Amino acid sequence: MWPIIKREFPIAQLRLVGRGSEGYLTKLGPDIIGLGWQEDPGDEIASWSAMIVPIKVGAGTRVKVAEGFARKCPIVATTIGAFGYDVENRRKVLLVDRADDFASACILLLKAPELGEALSERAHKRFLEQWTWDSFENTVRRVVKECFVRSNRAQHDRVASAL
Repeated sequence: MWPIIKREFPIAQLRLVGRGSEGYLTKLGPDIIGLGWQEDPGDEIASWSAMIVPIKVGAGTRVKVAEGFARKCPIVATTIGAFGYDVENRRKVLLVDRADDFASACILLLKAPELGEALSERAHKRFLEQWTWDSFENTVRRVVKECFVRSNRAQHDRVASAL
């Protein structure tokens, strides 16, 4: 997909963050930059037109998506890359599963930054509502309270059966 994007936007850069990102992929072109692992990639992500999550196989958490939502960065992802986030295409992310569609989605965000801004604003709002510590406060409070109620009930039952 990178050659397709470069044809359309010759000044584009592919900036990679994470362990091993400075490896073999950087040798595929002068505008592919591996930045390695970064303790806080926030400033780097803030400079991006889009975050791409082109995962085709695998399992586990998709932390990149949450990071993009938190940092208000537009995201282009495969359905597997965004698995578990319950997002619909063109509302909070652009979801695509074919390489040429992936390239087209990236080009769309480069041509229409207002679309990326709208996607990332909605995604950020969702992040604040559902994936921050503050958003979990009431749920955690209910769970802790229920644990105390059950514990007290169990203790009461043990005392009653001992009599």
